[in-house]
Amino acid sequence: MSFEKYDLFFSGQVIDGLDKAEVRTRVGQIFRATEAQLDHLFSGDPVPIKKAVDMDTAIKYRVTLREAGALIDVRPVQSQQPAKPSAASPALGAGRSAPTAAEAPAQGVGSQMTLAPPRTGSLEDCAPHGRPAEIPDISGLHLASQDEPLAAQPVISAPEIDTSGMQLFPANTGDLQDCQQEPPPLPLPDISDLRLIDPDKDSPDISPQM
Repeated sequence: MSFEKYDLFFSGQVIDGLDKAEVRTRVGQIFRATEAQLDHLFSGDPVPIKKAVDMDTAIKYRVTLREAGALIDVRPVQSQQPAKPSAASPALGAGRSAPTAAEAPAQGVGSQMTLAPPRTGSLEDCAPHGRPAEIPDISGLHLASQDEPLAAQPVISAPEIDTSGMQLFPANTGDLQDCQQEPPPLPLPDISDLRLIDPDKDSPDISPQM
């Protein structure tokens, strides 16, 4: 007999004090079952819902269904393989048959375990416990006030400007015309080879140049 795998059965049992209709609805949501399947699950007969699962999986199913208000049976899977005879044991003769599962002596861990009655006990003690994370050192932290910004803004000092040569005019006086800068004049082109002609006396030479 092996206790490493477990079969899970459900026979419609709910936690005392809970409404069976509400538990039925929650179980249907977990398994996404139809009304016909729910009728089969809550018929009162043990219905296998999972076979040959490890302990962690059995705990998950038991806890999940218990949170929904349903109770399941967790039964160890019985091995179908006969125990191997030891070297000191005599070989099976012609007039001797192999011992049955009930007559075979328990070996290993099975001899130290007993099967609890149905719908009793719990696997909560077998659930793995996670180690809590270490708390970091926060001795250098402090709680800021509500109006304090999350990040301190850098302080920028104003540049020093010499204003000793400036004076302040009265309000609504003066203008900014003296601050305007005149653009520099453009250079004149060379016109020394040009001359004015009299249209009545001179006629321009328009003959083609050879």
